Amino acid sequence: MGDKHFDLAYFICAGHLSPEREKLLLETYEDYQEEYILQHKIVVYYLIILW
Repeated sequence: MGDKHFDLAYFICAGHLSPEREKLLLETYEDYQEEYILQHKIVVYYLIILW
């Protein structure tokens, strides 16, 4: 969709990343807002359920 937070959330959810790998990904990425990641993860899971 073009929003980096949505893209990160989608990658985390679709990849079924463990909490350790998610933390490593986000630490490596550096430039993100944790609150926005959480909000977008909720949207991603909602879209998955609707599909």
